[in-house]
Amino acid sequence: MFTNGMVESRQDKVNIFGIEPQIFDQLVSFAYTSKVVISTENVQALLAAADLLGVTAIQEACCKYLEHHMDEKSCVGIHCFAEAYSCKMLEKHSMDYILEHFSLVYQQKEFLSLGVDKLTEIIACDDINVTDEEMVFEAAMLWLEQCPTNRQSFEKVMEHIRLAHMMPSYFLEVTASLGVLESQACHRFLSEEHRPRRTTGTPCLTHACMLLANMAF
Repeated sequence: MFTNGMVESRQDKVNIFGIEPQIFDQLVSFAYTSKVVISTENVQALLAAADLLGVTAIQEACCKYLEHHMDEKSCVGIHCFAEAYSCKMLEKHSMDYILEHFSLVYQQKEFLSLGVDKLTEIIACDDINVTDEEMVFEAAMLWLEQCPTNRQSFEKVMEHIRLAHMMPSYFLEVTASLGVLESQACHRFLSEEHRPRRTTGTPCLTHACMLLANMAF
């Protein structure tokens, strides 16, 4: 706000909105003492205020705090927060955490509340740490069932599930019961070649799955 030629940098008096009084007090105190107390309760408000006012040292300290306090319940929210404030390193580290601990993360409320674009960004990744493709499929189904409007994104989500790398028995028993095989998009996704994810190494089952799909119809 006060740098890079912004209009506020040339004004004698500036009205600042959107910062809580106690947060502003901490910023003023930091200017004199170079110390700030960061907690779970104030870290996001502090980072947002520091971003607005260009206090880089506090931004960096908040990012480090969030990184050190990250777990499967908070990593998705931290990632989205970091993305909103262009905290690139925190954004990367939180995404790495999501991918590495996917088996725990996908069951959390924050994951199930994601928008479709961020969801597909995650499940499309080659480096997602899963034992098999069935886990990615189950995560997608949980998300689709979380909210009625999510079902409108069925094809967009299924496009990133590597159906050909799922076990045929699972494919028939589970996907058929969920109505996945009724989708015309399922035929197209089955016919597309996909490399296995880095962590699974599952052999390609495209031909077997296509035969099963044809049998189901």
